[in-house]
Amino acid sequence: MKVKKKILLLSGHPKNAGGVVNFYLKLKDEYKNSNYDVKYFRVGRIQNYRLFNFSLVRDIDLVLNYIKFSYRIIKFKPSIIHINPSLGKRAIYRDFVFIILAKLISPKIKILLHIRGWDSTISQKLINRSLISWTIKYMANMSDAIIVLAKKFKFALQKIIEDSEKIYVIPTTANVLDFGQNNSINKNNKKINILFLSRLEEKKGIYYIARCVNPVIRKFPDLDIKFIFAGDGNELKKLVDYTRELKIEKHTSFTGYIRGEKKINLFLESDIFVFPTFHGEGCPNAVLEAMAAGLPIITTNVGALEDIIIDGENGIQIEKKSEIQIIHAISLLIENEKLRKKMSYNNRDKAMKEFDVPIIFKKIESIYDRLLRIEE
Repeated sequence: MKVKKKILLLSGHPKNAGGVVNFYLKLKDEYKNSNYDVKYFRVGRIQNYRLFNFSLVRDIDLVLNYIKFSYRIIKFKPSIIHINPSLGKRAIYRDFVFIILAKLISPKIKILLHIRGWDSTISQKLINRSLISWTIKYMANMSDAIIVLAKKFKFALQKIIEDSEKIYVIPTTANVLDFGQNNSINKNNKKINILFLSRLEEKKGIYYIARCVNPVIRKFPDLDIKFIFAGDGNELKKLVDYTRELKIEKHTSFTGYIRGEKKINLFLESDIFVFPTFHGEGCPNAVLEAMAAGLPIITTNVGALEDIIIDGENGIQIEKKSEIQIIHAISLLIENEKLRKKMSYNNRDKAMKEFDVPIIFKKIESIYDRLLRIEE
């Protein structure tokens, strides 16, 4: 019987909300049935665990994690360390130490750096002569392979690393089959559900959506239009109060954080997905899930969205912070059923062919295989 190669995968706590954790939960069965023996190692705080609100507790936990990590490498003897930095300043320094420890304990160990996000300041940091810039460059050059979520991220990294061929573009994923058949094509045209699903943060464009509600409602008085905000975050209470101030409570609803069947059903009951973000996005899970559900998508061109959404084909790209363009895009999709159906079909088809779980896992698996061939 062939001995499985060992991989130590660093990720957040499985009960945490967030893109990285959700990504690996979706890949869990693929890993289980693969030719690899994968062990998970928790990094970062545990959400909703109050002790982590204290910086001293977080610092002690980090030191203990470094000790546990070192012990795990010695005991488990992985061939690959798969690490998922977020590129926040604290996360960069934290993960840099993990890489140093891994290489000190086992110099032949392979490092796969899976960069989970980006923002407009990262490219600037890469060319600055600062400690954070040096750390990012050193991490990138120490790594044996790097995965980024969008082509623009690859172009930025190519400027600072010695071997640009080790950079791969792999987006996030969606369990396309969980969303059943493309039932978004046959909807009740008198009832329109417009969905936003993500963390409720100002930079996700939530207040711009709220200010679009009244103009859209006035434009289509004969339709039952509902704007649904799904997710939680620091802005939830403020956004609810803002909808009252705008007198749009009857046309808005808030679900809080949802996952599993409830989230799938919400996507399938919706008609349009609106995501006017100006945040430093990587490759938002919610957008891929909206595609899997066959929803037309209205969004900006930040992060990997520039690669994923083709204007007029599977969605409408809008400028950041533009209420007028959001209103126009929603109105166009409500009025033009043919366009809505075309985008719905294209999104479902694209999700199935490019972003389904087995497809994305095979791409990651091919990088593992390449690293192990180099090792041999």
